[in-house]
Amino acid sequence: MEETRTVIGTKENVSVTPTIDSNLAKVNRTTIHLDFLATIIDGKTFVSMRFIS
Repeated sequence: MEETRTVIGTKENVSVTPTIDSNLAKVNRTTIHLDFLATIIDGKTFVSMRFIS
């Protein structure tokens, strides 16, 4: 089984799950393509501001 690294964030009725080192993420149950890769730097997760807004 291949391991994937994801981060889960939730607020109200929205769940976001970007995959680390990938340009794919899920918003609720819909897969979307990000402009930039989600990455971890010094233990912090970074994603595109466009994705968050």
